[in-house]
Amino acid sequence: MNAGKQMTVDELLDIIKADSISNVSFSGGDPLYQVDAFTELARRIKAETGKNIWCWTGFTIEQIQADPHLAQILPY
Repeated sequence: MNAGKQMTVDELLDIIKADSISNVSFSGGDPLYQVDAFTELARRIKAETGKNIWCWTGFTIEQIQADPHLAQILPY
């Protein structure tokens, strides 16, 4: 929780856009612990790049669906 480097959504998106070949995987340190920023980033990745996004989380789909805050990450 106290490791890593703090970055903005824009900074991350610039890195992702710079690689025109790779898709995107999020894992290690649960991305849903920062669900608001993660949702913004994931939606912008899809809108601006069309890349596939994979997310590994410790939450089950049932837990995500039952929690309105977590459920924001689900497709429309």
